[in-house]
Amino acid sequence: MNMSANLAGNPATTETLYLIDGYAQIFRAFFAMRTPMTSQVTGEPTQVVFGVLATLFKLIFQSKPHYLAMIVDMPGDTFRDTVYPAYKATRSPTPPDLKVQIPRVLESVAALGIPVIGKPGLEADDVIATIVQRVLDDPALSHVSVCIVSRDKDLEQLLGDRVRMFDPQSDTFQTPETLLDAKGVRPEQVIDLLTLTGDTSDNIPGANGIGPKTAAQLLQEYGTLEGIYANIEKIKGKRRENLEAFAAPVEVGGFATQRDLSKFLVTLKRDGEFDFTMDAAAVSPPDLARVIPLFQELGFNRFQQDVHRLAKSFGITPPAEGGAWPASAVPVGERQGVGTVPPDVQEDVEPEVPAGEPATIETAGATYECVTTVAGLEAAIVSMRAAPLLAVDTETTGLLRTDRLVGICIAWREGHAIYVPVRSPEPSSHLDEATALSLLKPVLEDQSVPKCGHNIKFDAAVLLRCGVRLAGVAIDTMLAGQFLDAGTRGTYKMDDMALRWLNYRPVPLSDLIDTEAAKPRKVRQATLDISELAPVPSVIASRPTSMDQAALAKVTSYAAEDADITLRLANVLRPRIERAGMADVMRDVEGPLTAVLASMEEAGILCDADELSGQAAELVARVNVIRDAIFTAVGAPFGLDSPKQLGDVLFDKLGLSVGGRGARKTSTGSRSTDSEVLDKLVEQEDPAEPHTMVPGMVLEYRKLQKLISTYLDALR
Repeated sequence: MNMSANLAGNPATTETLYLIDGYAQIFRAFFAMRTPMTSQVTGEPTQVVFGVLATLFKLIFQSKPHYLAMIVDMPGDTFRDTVYPAYKATRSPTPPDLKVQIPRVLESVAALGIPVIGKPGLEADDVIATIVQRVLDDPALSHVSVCIVSRDKDLEQLLGDRVRMFDPQSDTFQTPETLLDAKGVRPEQVIDLLTLTGDTSDNIPGANGIGPKTAAQLLQEYGTLEGIYANIEKIKGKRRENLEAFAAPVEVGGFATQRDLSKFLVTLKRDGEFDFTMDAAAVSPPDLARVIPLFQELGFNRFQQDVHRLAKSFGITPPAEGGAWPASAVPVGERQGVGTVPPDVQEDVEPEVPAGEPATIETAGATYECVTTVAGLEAAIVSMRAAPLLAVDTETTGLLRTDRLVGICIAWREGHAIYVPVRSPEPSSHLDEATALSLLKPVLEDQSVPKCGHNIKFDAAVLLRCGVRLAGVAIDTMLAGQFLDAGTRGTYKMDDMALRWLNYRPVPLSDLIDTEAAKPRKVRQATLDISELAPVPSVIASRPTSMDQAALAKVTSYAAEDADITLRLANVLRPRIERAGMADVMRDVEGPLTAVLASMEEAGILCDADELSGQAAELVARVNVIRDAIFTAVGAPFGLDSPKQLGDVLFDKLGLSVGGRGARKTSTGSRSTDSEVLDKLVEQEDPAEPHTMVPGMVLEYRKLQKLISTYLDALR
């Protein structure tokens, strides 16, 4: 399989080894997949397996790797535990409903032909570090880059010219350049940064009062940890006291100082002893004899197309599609809501994709027209008003809704679309923005003319800044994909959906502009649905860096194709949305909200960052006081954020009860500690009995944590 240019590493390399941080993806899937899923065959929970597989298939089809492996932690202690028994001692136990799914995740990954690698005594990060070092040290592998699929900050010490990190959920990369831009340090300074700050999640102490920003400033000024201490006399006040205390002679874990121990704990081992060969990680065909019955057991009907596509990429003809696969896993619960397809229509919403190789603009036979005159646009508008549905898409100079409008594309019948440019290298050859919008505004603002778009809120926001209030939104194809996919994430970009639902491969943006030069300096999670914006090497410096600089003919094909694809997706998804019973939500809630949200984003809010920081610090202090008070009342610390541990404390250790009995059970079998239960326990408060005050303190703790995370931290 060939590596996609989108995810290529160093341009001097020709192959890439992808190393997936297995448990990072497993835990992320657990916390991302809020809607429970269960196999109709075995009755086991499956949402974590589903989430990991969705990410994995996306990675495989997007990157087309030469080499791929999943790296995992093995049971038992590691060399760090031996040296420092308190290492990770404060971590809560793995939730039971996650723990039971981990073997199924690993089984599914292996069945797809992907090796799962772990070494007793080493953490997954150490295994990754060792493999990276072996690749870098082997002259025979000088043509190989490494892409670490993780966002773990500990792995940033491995970044380099041939080593990058990739977060598949946000489609963002971490490189030495983005690391320096985001955190102010180079990869070789990451170990010293982590040493100074410590890591509360791993129970690794750092220097008191030294956070990431302060540590980065010190490293920028003095270069290394050793450089900081060599110049300690230049550092004044409490900061110097804390640094000196961190390096004071006190034997701990066999090390002379806490600083030395912390540095040992955060340093990844690059010389681990285990067998690994590139041949073992070479991408291999899926084991259909294993994967098909396994996915049948799990009820993963929706992955049938992906398995067949993967098999065909190796020249393997799988069993005939359809028939052999049972209904897919469906969410369980008392209510059907947005993103939850009722079981009786689940198979009805699966894509019926045309067979064969994906179609492209060269093979589809579509007609795309650049409209450059008043007469031409007026004639097109007459046709638009007679159409049952318009697909609307805007092209802009960048990723943000505040960027300038380049053109508007509209499709009203499949296989035909127009592009109305307002900015280009040939401004005299087409209408200006004011003229084009004055003609289009009446139809775009007409509520009686149904419209669709892909992430149409973005287009509505762009048009609003140009004085056009988009109305009549009937369906957003990106939201429709989310509605039908029962809570999966990261698969709703237009290119992904076109391939899945239409078997069509759109023109990549990189064919028009230099996407590396075009992307913002700081990585943002933009709401545009353009997957080609992953960083790629800039080969030709003179290439256009924005749409208004690209050749008008090329932009016409690219932009009009977007509108055509959107219309075709809408025509495929609308009947499925109706059969799934979600048409009212799409039409009466999501459609009207488009204009409202665009207006809210345009108006915005004014935030005083210093005030927010001050309020956050105040609330954090209150949270710490409440946490300590809870631990004092209970008699020992525990995982306050763990519902299971909290339930054990409230109902077993403290002997509290709701109406003379224990709390109701959740779907996982744990006792509920939600606000309704806690409110009932608060009614039993007795100041003379301190332990009865715990439920009220927990409610206050949760309220403050919510304020901090949802508002104060997010708005700063």
